[in-house]
Amino acid sequence: MLAHDLLREGSINFVDEEKIAPAIDYHIIRSYLRTGRVIPKDTSLNPFLAGHPNPRPRLVNKLRETVAQAAELTAFYAGISVPDLNYVEWQIGRAICTAKNPCCTHVERSGMPNDVANLVEHACPYANFCEAHLIDEYQMYQEPVFDKGFY
Repeated sequence: MLAHDLLREGSINFVDEEKIAPAIDYHIIRSYLRTGRVIPKDTSLNPFLAGHPNPRPRLVNKLRETVAQAAELTAFYAGISVPDLNYVEWQIGRAICTAKNPCCTHVERSGMPNDVANLVEHACPYANFCEAHLIDEYQMYQEPVFDKGFY
């Protein structure tokens, strides 16, 4: 994320900026699952993605890899950089596509940075194709519980 922010702000340049990988966290994972840009091949994975029971680290790593690939494709087809896409996707996942109460049809713009709020009029920008408000099962998607350690 630091590399993304420094690049977006123009504080630093990289020779191979196009190779900067997306930074994937649970906000972005949730957004990609709900919008159908990443879909489990096997519906038996749905309870694990909803956190019941807690998913294995391998599943979470594979999910992160898949979402990263989808983000790279989204950035490519949108014609924007991965850091720019990552910033907007994270803001949407954090402020609009929340775990418990996604704001599909009414968005409160006051809590968002101005550059992201300008992309949102009244509803989530994905409301026209997102499956979260169409299929109850997709309302469940939330971040997995991780065991964290600090060294």
